[in-house]
Amino acid sequence: MARPTPEKLRLEFSKSVAHLQQGRYATAEKHLIRLGRWLPDSVAVWNNLGVCHQCRNNHVKAVPAFTRSLSIDAGQTDSWAGLGISHKELGQFDKAEQAARKALELDSGHARSLNLLGTIQAERKETAAARESFGKCLVAAPTDPISRINLALLEYHDGKADRARELIADMDAGPVPERRKFRILTAYLMISDGRFREAELLVDELERTTPEDEEILRLGIALSEAMVDHFGVILRCQRLLRRLPGDAGIWNTIANAYFQLQAVQEAGRCYEKAMSLEPDSAGYRSNLGLACAALGDRNLAESHYRRSLELNPDHTEAYRHLCALKRFSSADDPDARSVIDLWESDDLSDNARIDCAFALGKIYDDCGLYDQAFEICSIGNALRFRMSHVDLEAFFMHLDRIPETFYTAPYKTALKQPNICPVFIVGMPRSGTTLVEQILSRHSRVHGCGELTGIENAIRRLERDADPMRVYPDDFWDIDRDALEAEGRHYVSSLTRLHDIRKPFLTDKMPFNFTHVWLIRALFPDSPVIHCRRHPLDVILSNFFQLYESDISFVYDLQALSRYYVRYHRLMAHWKQVFPDGIHDVRYESLVGDVEEHARQLIAATGLEWEDRCLDPDASDTAVRTVSIWQVRREVYTSSRERWRNYADRLGVVVEILSEAGILDRNGNWLEQ
Repeated sequence: MARPTPEKLRLEFSKSVAHLQQGRYATAEKHLIRLGRWLPDSVAVWNNLGVCHQCRNNHVKAVPAFTRSLSIDAGQTDSWAGLGISHKELGQFDKAEQAARKALELDSGHARSLNLLGTIQAERKETAAARESFGKCLVAAPTDPISRINLALLEYHDGKADRARELIADMDAGPVPERRKFRILTAYLMISDGRFREAELLVDELERTTPEDEEILRLGIALSEAMVDHFGVILRCQRLLRRLPGDAGIWNTIANAYFQLQAVQEAGRCYEKAMSLEPDSAGYRSNLGLACAALGDRNLAESHYRRSLELNPDHTEAYRHLCALKRFSSADDPDARSVIDLWESDDLSDNARIDCAFALGKIYDDCGLYDQAFEICSIGNALRFRMSHVDLEAFFMHLDRIPETFYTAPYKTALKQPNICPVFIVGMPRSGTTLVEQILSRHSRVHGCGELTGIENAIRRLERDADPMRVYPDDFWDIDRDALEAEGRHYVSSLTRLHDIRKPFLTDKMPFNFTHVWLIRALFPDSPVIHCRRHPLDVILSNFFQLYESDISFVYDLQALSRYYVRYHRLMAHWKQVFPDGIHDVRYESLVGDVEEHARQLIAATGLEWEDRCLDPDASDTAVRTVSIWQVRREVYTSSRERWRNYADRLGVVVEILSEAGILDRNGNWLEQ
């Protein structure tokens, strides 16, 4: 074919640029490849071809196109920036940084290169350097949306959500690349604000568009974690690990999800994988110790905690877990002194100070130094309470709507039941739910599954999948039997994917299921419901001395905790009226006072024959991942009864609120119904 005239070549190039600008990338690519044969020394042709390949997400082809452009003229800053971007997308971060820095040698204010360098630094967790690069980019190009969004994402992941909001406050979504980043950041901010339903809709849309995009998968993981959807975390982590099998952070995240789902052995395997990839990580080592503790291996757990502290002597979370392993008789114990020294240092972050506060509160309580224990725990609780994003008033209003809505038993229930019967153990946290589960799980026909999120997940699915969308509890009366039966099957099948359950009963000891007894009765009309009761002041005090993984903010403020307890008390009284024969009470004080008598009543209420092994602490192989780990792995003890009397002068606000509700008298005595 004869070479076209210069005029035709200029026209061909103009057409290719127009196609590129209008998003017709395949057509532009054909034109530019043809021009490359006719104009092999044209910087503009090869640079635009590189851009075209990038727009088609073909970075393998983009690299040689930009390289060809630079071989003709090494002073092309745009080609250096384009080359760096493609290297970064291919995971070649060192080459990407070299290209960005080469462009900045030519033009120190080159916005694309500054933005590229900032994204590389952010990936490497070099937060200060990334912030500086994005800042320079915004000076060079104040209206550049992508740099503003990247800086906002950096601030968000650095815990500065308010600063992220400021950066994008006056922004629109912008062109396609900016719109994607903008929507990702918007979803993160929705998650931060607790607007999970809105975030879920946005994440679903982003995942449909680019289902294997790394940023969007990480966003989905963050949403699943915030919604306490552990199965969602696992599925998204598995997809991401297919692309990034060497990412220790993802292995740690999936391990956390398995741990929360009581699949502790699988969690331990994943923690070990994370640790093998980053052997000097004190956090991964500490997490592995927690898995060992849940499986009852105290010595191995302690060795991991101590190794974690060798790697990082300031790793306060490891100290908190280590303190849970032992009982202190003196504040001069070496481990106690280490925690005290950390507490007295001036450079602790808020999270580290919270860890220290709860560890030190436990130490002082063990030693009988009750004033010091309460004072230190109060500081930790106040810090943790301030960090919460939960709207307590809205939450309490939601709880108040449940008994108003479910004023009688459901008139439609699932008829077909799964082949495994759940036993629901409900009550306030720290009311004896773990001890009750351990007694049940020692039975040969019961599999202990720990605290499960299956009922909450069922509520979300029943809300989301309806058209129009349902709202819980208001719109749950008219759910048909097919939907109820499908949710019952899903509840059980999700567990059998994780656990080798070969027994006809399983336990779900999620305490907060006390709010959902009506729905439990609709889904599983034959399932036993065991209600754990304990002296209100012992329950409240025990919660106040514990640091939880999830954002259950009401436990970190005595007034909020007392208001929550009142609602729990009223709701359980309501359920007993609605289901007079469907709930079996276990009073903690009675159980630890005469274990055999009340264990026999418990087993009978579950519909099982008595087995002596139910009294044997060694008969259960159920992992314990709650704060009760070591209490239930030894003979039942009674020292925690009436512990509140050690702190009676500190619990005035609690006694006032609970006495006004008719739960206590003015001296703190329990007015049992």
